[in-house]
Order: sequence, then structure tokens, then C-alpha cells
Amino acid sequence: VQNCSLDSYSKGLKVFLTQNITLHATDFSGIPYFAGEFDGGDHVIDGVSLAAGGSTRGFFRYVAQGAVVKNLTVRGVICPQGTKATVGGIAADNRGTLLGCRFNGKIEGKSDVGGIVGINQSTGQIENCAAWGTVTGEYRTTRVPPSMLNSLFLNSESSDVEAVLLFITAVNTACSLHAPPAPVAYGLVFTTTEP
Repeated sequence: VQNCSLDSYSKGLKVFLTQNITLHATDFSGIPYFAGEFDGGDHVIDGVSLAAGGSTRGFFRYVAQGAVVKNLTVRGVICPQGTKATVGGIAADNRGTLLGCRFNGKIEGKSDVGGIVGINQSTGQIENCAAWGTVTGEYRTTRVPPSMLNSLFLNSESSDVEAVLLFITAVNTACSLHAPPAPVAYGLVFTTTEP
């Protein structure tokens, strides 16, 4: 994980998770930067606890353009101290592709807070992902980024993702399946349980 703090280390790296992992009582602080392919193999990484100060906090802090993270479930608590900007369950800042990822737990931040990602950049793709638990923030808070609501619904066959989208659409009345979603949601708290 420490080697992933170098932008060049993970480029072309392929990681395949072969079993569930528990991170309780470890000093795991998130993967700083990932530019390869991470296949969770439908396994769970449990016990993630990220409370360090600063911004851009998530299981992956940055997922690079061209990177792929797929088939991964993360469970835990991501509640940084300090500025609390850009906080996400799977990735804080996504420029790559997230496929079939799940987050279950608690996320708190101030701005750009989401159950899947905090910020999904223009090159970021999110497909068949879902989040359960509590997501709390003051500005731009959602379980999936508002900019992705319509494309997720139209490109996904996952009933889990559709349930998340329908819930957010119901809360944020400016959103609809055919109109561009509202750019910002203020002071929202989402609480759900995994089906």
C-alpha cells in the first residue's frame, strides 16, 4: 500500500483479491494513489477506519484515469478530521472506472461527500455500484455523485443501483430520470440498510 503513494508504482499493476480481508486494529490509512487494475473478486474488505485529518479521504484517495476498480465491497467508517473535503467510500477522487463496487458503513465530511466517490472527475466512470449506511455532509452530499444519476440509471442493469438512484431522486426533487440532475445537494443525511 505504501508504494502506491508514488504515481508510477501502480501503473499497469494488476491486483486480484482472493479472500475477504479484515482491517480491524491496523494502521491502514487508505491507498493513496492507484493507476492499475484492482479486482476484488466479489470479496469484502471489512473494518476500514479512516479518521486522519485532511481532505481527499477514501479507501482509494485517488483512482487515476485509465485505472479500473471492480467487484469490491468495502465496509467501515470514513470520518476524517480537519477540512473534511472530498470524502468517498470507494474513492475520494475518481478519474478511472469503478465497476460493481459496494460500500457499507458510515461516511462523514463537509463537502463533496459520497458513498461511492467524493468527486467523480470528467473521465470517471461508475457502473453497477451501490452504497448502504449513513452519508453525512454539508455541501454536495450523496451516495453517488449527482452528475452521475442519469448515466448510472441508463447504463446499469443493477437493481441495487436503481434503488439508490430512485431514493436520491425522491430526496432531491430537482432530479429526474430525463432532466439533468441538480448540481448541488445541501446538508443531506442518507441512511439505508443493505437489502
